[in-house]
Amino acid sequence: KDKAFAAGADRSVIEKGAAMLGVELAELIADTIDGMRTEAEAIGLKGNL
Repeated sequence: KDKAFAAGADRSVIEKGAAMLGVELAELIADTIDGMRTEAEAIGLKGNL
């Protein structure tokens, strides 16, 4: 793990959100990345995901 990656993110908030959605943290992260890949150009990340 790279501690500098998403250093400003509060992991407990993300974990709580996953629990509220009833999904595992890994599934939430994978779904988020998939969604970002789908919209990469629109969100200015084309070529970075």
